[in-house]
Amino acid sequence: GGAQRSGQLIAVCIADNDVTPAAVEFACAFARPERDDVALVMVVPTDMQVDAGQRLLMRHAASLGQAGLHTSVHVLVQGYHGLLDSLVTFLTSKGAGLVVMGSRALTAAPAALGSAAPASTPASSVSLAVVKRLPMPVVLLTKNSRVAGTGPGSGGGGGGGRERRATPRVMAVVEPHARPMLKYLVDTCMDPARGDTLLLGQVFATRLLTLQQQKSARHLLESWLDDATKAHLPVAKTTLDGPFDKALQSRSDGLQLLALQLKSHDKNLPADVLSLVRSSHAPVMLFKSRAHAVHSTE
Repeated sequence: GGAQRSGQLIAVCIADNDVTPAAVEFACAFARPERDDVALVMVVPTDMQVDAGQRLLMRHAASLGQAGLHTSVHVLVQGYHGLLDSLVTFLTSKGAGLVVMGSRALTAAPAALGSAAPASTPASSVSLAVVKRLPMPVVLLTKNSRVAGTGPGSGGGGGGGRERRATPRVMAVVEPHARPMLKYLVDTCMDPARGDTLLLGQVFATRLLTLQQQKSARHLLESWLDDATKAHLPVAKTTLDGPFDKALQSRSDGLQLLALQLKSHDKNLPADVLSLVRSSHAPVMLFKSRAHAVHSTE
C-alpha cells in the first residue's frame, strides 16, 4: 500500500542557449527534494572549453541548490567520440531515470508542418537522436514551451504563490499501449504529498469510431482513472476530439508536463508527435515501452 515512492536521477542536458534555462526550471519544479538527484551534463568539444562549461553548470546548479535539490555537475569532453555517443554512454552508465533537454533545432527547422513533412526532419536535432538512442524517458522543451507556474501571471488564485513553487500538473495521454508510462509517472515521478495532480487526456476523432470502439476507449479511460486513484493522486479526465497533435496542443497551457508513450515499433518519431513536441506549450515527455524495465534494475 503506502510504499515509499522511489527516487530517481534526473539528468538535464545543458547547452549555452536560450532554451536551457527552461529545462533547468522544469527539473527544479519536477524533481522531489530528498528523493530525486539532479545531474547537469554538458558535452564540450575539447579540454579548452571545460572551465567555461563548469562555470555555466555551476550557475544553473545554484538555482537547483536553492530549491533543496542534491545536484551534481558533469562536463564531458567528446574527444574522438561524437557528442551523441558521449552523452548516451554517460547517461546510461549513470543510471539516469529521466533525461531533460531543451532543443532549438526542433523549432528552427523550416516547419513544413502537416503530414508531408518527413518524420526525420530536422536532421540537425541532437535531441531527436538522443530520444532514438536512449532507453529512458526524455522530456523535450522548445522555445514554445512555458514552464507552468514560473512565468509572469502564474501565481494562481489565493495569494500565497510566492513561497511555494508551482506543483506539477501532468497530463498523461491515454492509449492502450501506454500503461507502463502511467505506472512510471505514478510510482516514480508524482508525489501526492506535494499536491501533484494528474489529468488523463484521451484523443479520438469521434466521428471515425464505431460505437464499440468508443465503448472500449471509455473503458480504458476508466481503468486508468482507477489506477491513478489507487495511488492517492488527485486525478481528472478529459476527452479531446480532433487530430492528435492539434487536440493536445490546444490543452497544453498551464501543464507542467504532457506525457505520452511511443509505440515500440516507431523507429522515427511519428509526424504528429513531432508536430506536438514543436508546438506544445508544455514540456513533452516521450516514454519508451522498455524504459521502465531498464531503469528499475537499480
